[in-house]
Amino acid sequence: MSLAGPAAAAGIAAGDVIVTVDGKAIDAMHALPRMVADLPVGKEVAIVVLREGKEETLSVTLGRLEEAEAAAAVAAKASDKVEPQEGTEPPAPVVVTGPLGLTFADLSPETRSRFGIAGDVATGVVVAAVEDGSAADEKRLQPGDVIVEVGQEPVASPADIDERLAALRKDGRTNVQLVVQNKDGHVRWVNLPLAE
Repeated sequence: MSLAGPAAAAGIAAGDVIVTVDGKAIDAMHALPRMVADLPVGKEVAIVVLREGKEETLSVTLGRLEEAEAAAAVAAKASDKVEPQEGTEPPAPVVVTGPLGLTFADLSPETRSRFGIAGDVATGVVVAAVEDGSAADEKRLQPGDVIVEVGQEPVASPADIDERLAALRKDGRTNVQLVVQNKDGHVRWVNLPLAE
């Protein structure tokens, strides 16, 4: 996965885990955008990342979201013309499923590395983020958990989860049972409301 804008210019790479921004710890992935949005554009901040088990401090000058998006679009067009290197995988698609308060990502080598997911967690969909105060947060789901089944059906992609939830809602179900493995492989069952 390629990055564009200030992050790329500062040397932040795919797979890096951001630990602190401007001296403040990042406790959850969803807290990062809010924290950065509160900082002034043009400010130079120190960002500590965890890369291959070692902490590195990088300096980033904050830019505007529109500029970063434009740079990302240019980079995406350029990368379309480049043949993928052998052994590399495309970035994992991420789908946000609002009512559950969860952000999902495919289970890939990148997400395994990012969240420290054990190799014996064979299949499922990774929880990339959990919305504060959501039903999922109250049930203590965490980034790095892997959803194995939704409503007693196995899932292998974020799209599988969306399709399964839509089918359950169509059937008039008000709750959904998830089979969840944590990143160490321990399994538990979690019931979440399906209300919009």
